[in-house]
Amino acid sequence: MIDLETNVLAINPAFEELFGWSQDEMIGRTLPNMPPLLYPSFLHYLEVAKTGQKITNLETQRLKKNRELLNVSVTISPVKDANGNVIALSAVTRDISKRKQIEWELVRKTAQLKEANKRCETILESITDGFYTLDEELRFTYMNKPLQKMWKIPAEELLGKVISDAFPVVLQHPFKEHFKKTIEQQVACKFQVYSDTLDKYFDIRTYPTDNGVAVFLKDYTELQNVLQRLQESQEILREITENAKESFCIHSPDFSKIYFLSAGGEDILGRPLAEILNNPVLALQCIHPEDQEAVRSTGEKRPETIINIDYRLNHPKRGQRWIRWRRYPVFPVKDKVFKNVSIWEDITDLKEKEQQIQKAEKFEIVSQLAAGVAHEIRNPLTTIKGFLQMNQHKVNIPYEEIIMSELETIEQVLHEFLILAKPHHEIKLVKKNIALILKDLLRQMKNEPFLQNISIIPDLNVDLPFIKCDEKHIRQLILNLFKNASDAMPNGGKLWISSFADEHQVNITIRDNGQGMPAERLDRVGEPFYSNKEKGIGLGLMVSRKIMQIHEGTIDLKSEEGRGTTVILRFPL
Repeated sequence: MIDLETNVLAINPAFEELFGWSQDEMIGRTLPNMPPLLYPSFLHYLEVAKTGQKITNLETQRLKKNRELLNVSVTISPVKDANGNVIALSAVTRDISKRKQIEWELVRKTAQLKEANKRCETILESITDGFYTLDEELRFTYMNKPLQKMWKIPAEELLGKVISDAFPVVLQHPFKEHFKKTIEQQVACKFQVYSDTLDKYFDIRTYPTDNGVAVFLKDYTELQNVLQRLQESQEILREITENAKESFCIHSPDFSKIYFLSAGGEDILGRPLAEILNNPVLALQCIHPEDQEAVRSTGEKRPETIINIDYRLNHPKRGQRWIRWRRYPVFPVKDKVFKNVSIWEDITDLKEKEQQIQKAEKFEIVSQLAAGVAHEIRNPLTTIKGFLQMNQHKVNIPYEEIIMSELETIEQVLHEFLILAKPHHEIKLVKKNIALILKDLLRQMKNEPFLQNISIIPDLNVDLPFIKCDEKHIRQLILNLFKNASDAMPNGGKLWISSFADEHQVNITIRDNGQGMPAERLDRVGEPFYSNKEKGIGLGLMVSRKIMQIHEGTIDLKSEEGRGTTVILRFPL
């Protein structure tokens, strides 16, 4: 509901769910979901509605809070007072994205069909094979010119005649059987024959028509053996290129021309094969900007040189991928290489496994260090803390609170070290009600000092299935993530926590609207002794990852500088 000045008076929960803005964010504002280019037309329709007319099912676009465009249908109705004066406007918005997607897909399919029909028409008009049609009585109704030339018989002599009258051999050959099958069963047939009269081999195909049969003849006498060998080679090549995960490419040394590109090229490069074949530069434009110079300088080496280089590629659908490029010289003519063959292989999984191995090695070192440090200083730390607690109410020591605070910090670090060092098999997982754990944890956290300036917005499913977990570790995990979120919002902010389950896992999402972080820092978050904060040694998220490993779950981070951070926890059922 908006007033006549386009200020929002009210929204319903469906609007909040569809567009992402809360009622508090919308009331009193000019509609923020209006794309700038559509604002003039929007004002026009508002003026029409102000006259008392109803605008029905206006198909347009609106912006969601995350700036995503949404296809919608809008109905604008005037709201009148008792005197019939328009005092406000009511807008009902429906999400029609799915319908629009279907319409666009229908348009695309229709265009493809038209293009296919056009190609078929062109082929039929320029066909060089023999072609003729017969009616249901097997009388000639059409003969193309290549067939007349092939048979050396003008069409006038055969049109209207039964094929067996013109060629009695048809009665003794599978011709008639195939023609009959094509007409009666409406199926295509293919067979080969040898003509004694013409001393030729023919490949014949019959197709059902509305009133008979269409027949294609191809003279393959001279090419029979060659075609057979070619078909065998093509089948082998097809099986190799379609089933190999690598992409094979034959190209000129300067990559200005591509002679062959296997089907895998489309999957690796993320572009249609036709586009790449017509414009080879597209394959180079996909290379990550930071790697383009290295790839270019490597590719400029003499064409006789064997190349092996790994580089990053920006895939339009799958984001950044790692590609291994190998180039070899082929087709030498008088010791001069005029073509190259390149093999592209997506090694993203391999690179990720290498990174996981490196991280695992770091974790192993930290685990060993954690065990050693914790056992060496835990006992004296306990003694010191105990004596300070005994004297806390007896002697007024000015720095006693600071000492106790620092000792508690050391104790917390030791606790995190011990979590990292403790073997998985020593931790017993028991089926627990994760919904109750989260509810109780949120109740306790409301009194935490570090959350005083932060608004916690829960959206928790109370019917979550039980999961195998260690409740103490789950509480430590959520606490760590809440602390990280509060550190990212020094001046206060909002913290969302939600949960839901599917058939495979329980999902917990924690999101803040804090400072966020750039991609280069996000890649390093969770590494031992890497921290963005002024205090701490970067163990918090590392401990969180260890806890998720113990629970055989996963933790994913998404962050954008200036827009906040989202953490997704997934626990298997």
